[in-house]
Amino acid sequence: MQREPLIGPDVQKNCEKTIYEVIELDVDEATHPETHSNEEILYVICGRGILTGGGEPVDIQQDMSIYLAPNLEHAVRNIGESHLRYLSMMARR
Repeated sequence: MQREPLIGPDVQKNCEKTIYEVIELDVDEATHPETHSNEEILYVICGRGILTGGGEPVDIQQDMSIYLAPNLEHAVRNIGESHLRYLSMMARR
């Protein structure tokens, strides 16, 4: 798994509440389950995957946006034939 921070405190010192990062998963790779105390929006740039958390697994694919509520444990797995790449956007409270 690769994480590329685009906006956030690790990139810009004056940007402490907003975090944008691109996450890339290889075929059959998955993120570890995680939770955040803030809302998160995922935008799928390319590929296909499964989002688990909050009920039934959801198929995700290119050009989809997904809203994740605060404190929702979730994980993403690449189920496609090539890499899965998505943008994660969060605003801290």
